Amino acid sequence: MTAPIIVKNLVKAYGSTGWFGRKAEKVILQNISFTLRENDVLGLVGESGCGKTTLAKVVLGLEKYQSGSVQVFGQELKSCSKKEMQALRRRMQVVFQDPYSSLDPRQSVRQILSEPWDIHSLHKSKTLRQEKLEALMRSVGLDPQHLDRYPHEFSGGQRQRIAIARALALEPQILVADEPVSALDVSVQAQVLNLLKNICRQRGLGMLFISHDFAVARFLCDRIAVMYQGHILEMGETEQLLQNPQHPYTEALLSAVPLPDPALQKNKASVPFVSEPKRCAQTGCVYAARCNYYKAEICNGVNGDNLSQNDDKYCACVRMPFKDKKSRFAV
Repeated sequence: MTAPIIVKNLVKAYGSTGWFGRKAEKVILQNISFTLRENDVLGLVGESGCGKTTLAKVVLGLEKYQSGSVQVFGQELKSCSKKEMQALRRRMQVVFQDPYSSLDPRQSVRQILSEPWDIHSLHKSKTLRQEKLEALMRSVGLDPQHLDRYPHEFSGGQRQRIAIARALALEPQILVADEPVSALDVSVQAQVLNLLKNICRQRGLGMLFISHDFAVARFLCDRIAVMYQGHILEMGETEQLLQNPQHPYTEALLSAVPLPDPALQKNKASVPFVSEPKRCAQTGCVYAARCNYYKAEICNGVNGDNLSQNDDKYCACVRMPFKDKKSRFAV
């Protein structure tokens, strides 16, 4: 059976006009490849600005791409008509990061949840629609009696639950969650994460989960892809990647995660930061200028994007495996 989402050698760039009408192009995503399988939760982790949200927009069909292939349920997005795209959107929904701006303040919860059905001409019977609305509210832990309230009458966590309910209204097979808990309090984050995990398990959903927090990704994701400046540098099963990271950038990210015990935090060994821009001209590795393991005789002339990869394990480092020591995430 074909995987719901297959991305191969994706390139996305934004163009702009500079001085004297000169056209400039900035590449945001470079040679991105991954597969999202059924009932699979794939996490995209990386620094702010590395291209995670742009990748999600491309997969959702909200942004066009220059080259490569993006297949959603066997259909190439570039060749989809408007009618085909509308049908695909019934099977793939999104939960945005900010629950305060993703909901229309002029609409009641009833209107917000009913809008997807109006667009796709579903559940026209008032009795059936009321039953569906009440079931949706209960499925995300909200009281059906609050259907006629407006977004400003809810807390941030409740608003995000409403956004999740809206995404589930069309009974999709794929959910794209763009940092859905980063704008919430820590205690509320745990509740929403548990809700998402239960929803994926009960409904058999696949999920593309975007985050910058390894602890959140560890709790929710089956696999993790680590992004840096528009490239995927490492990808693998969650526990394997966190316990024994193979790429220097993954190791650096994990070393930056704070420890709850001050004594352990004081004695924690950090990964040195190196910055030598001259390396960039000598090697095709996007991380070479910051890499503490860089060796000119090994790394120069190697393009990490061209290294072989598969869905289970991938590392864009010519020295892979460059170390055997375990990270502090190891049990």
